[in-house]
Amino acid sequence: MIDRITWAKGIVPTPKGDIVSSWELESKQFTHHLTSPKGTIATIGLPISGLKDYQVSVNGKSTREPIKGIGKIESDGNYLYLRDLKAWYLHLPGKGSEGRLRY
Repeated sequence: MIDRITWAKGIVPTPKGDIVSSWELESKQFTHHLTSPKGTIATIGLPISGLKDYQVSVNGKSTREPIKGIGKIESDGNYLYLRDLKAWYLHLPGKGSEGRLRY
């Protein structure tokens, strides 16, 4: 019997290249990795409904402050949206355009 899902990974082929998304839940910490094609812009919605206290960081920087490469950070109470993410900002050497989200 499966207790709960603790990780997932998916690949979506697009005309500009593959979008690769994976996440892992370990010890109450959710980590999301995103790889997007060069020249694309993304929006990510992180579920926050029911969470009283949470912290979100992108590549080690708190989303409570403006982050270069992210157009807007906003919430509707159910999701925290990171809008207009530019793939170039999420670049890690040798790994393509990859970003790490932790919360």
